[in-house]
Amino acid sequence: MKIKKITPIILIVVFLGLMVSSAQAQVSLGISGGVRTPFGTSAGSGFRVMAKYNLGDKALLGVNVSSSYFEKKFADATITVNSIMFSIEHQFGKVQPMRPYIGIDMGAYTIDERTKSSSFG
Repeated sequence: MKIKKITPIILIVVFLGLMVSSAQAQVSLGISGGVRTPFGTSAGSGFRVMAKYNLGDKALLGVNVSSSYFEKKFADATITVNSIMFSIEHQFGKVQPMRPYIGIDMGAYTIDERTKSSSFG
């Protein structure tokens, strides 16, 4: 069980290590957080960390790691959703503030739902 939890962290560290190893590479880093409100649950919270490595004029490799936490309405349950996604993008046009692109993300999600037990007397 511990190996499965450590593996994504190792992959992220290796990926980030490769991204910063080249002095000429362009790296984009980002972090976001906020309120999440999926259908059927009360508001939750979450965050996302993103890194992209510019392979050239038009290609980027990226990784996104996110985690969200929710509580179900009318039930004593919590839901945690974690994901790690790897992406590749192709940008069109010349370098400017906004460029259209096409891309694909592939990765894995884990969903953990825990119910609090209650006793009836």
